[in-house]
Amino acid sequence: MKTALFSVLVAILSLTSASPVPEDENQHISFAVTTERPSTTTVSLADSHKDLSSVCVTMTPAHNRSEAQTTPAPYVVSVSTTKVAPNGVVYVQVTGKENQQFRGFYVQARNENEEPVGEFMPTDAQYVSFHSCGAGQNNAASYVSRIPISDFSLGWFAPEQPTKIRFVVTFVETFSTFWIGVTSPQVTVENRH
Repeated sequence: MKTALFSVLVAILSLTSASPVPEDENQHISFAVTTERPSTTTVSLADSHKDLSSVCVTMTPAHNRSEAQTTPAPYVVSVSTTKVAPNGVVYVQVTGKENQQFRGFYVQARNENEEPVGEFMPTDAQYVSFHSCGAGQNNAASYVSRIPISDFSLGWFAPEQPTKIRFVVTFVETFSTFWIGVTSPQVTVENRH
């Protein structure tokens, strides 16, 4: 009882002094959002996150009022090649600089119109989910785990039409510490003669 009362008091004092409430590393990381803020008290987390339309556009995790970091991200997005034929495969790797770890990421390959294109390859890797944004299928992927990692790789099939894309990634270090819009080098999808 004293512990619970003390925790409430610390939270109230933190809020009134404009200090952040201490980070709870067991908070759920979620990239699937609805138009309303998800609630874990009345509906299960999975059920409250079936509509991905918001995250498809903003790539922002559903983490209450947490805001993206404005400092340079301690992460890198690299690609296996910068030129690929239509329907060809590119491997995208997300890595922490100096082994910086993350607990989640959300990735899309976006064309020059900022539309997600292509399709991520199926994987048997644990904690990976694929999402369909707009007219595409499996054109977004997310990784969420309570176990931090420092790198991860996914395969991606290029679209049928020639275009230029960049992989755009949101990295989540902790529930309230995340970076949006970390990009790879440009990849050109072009017909080879």
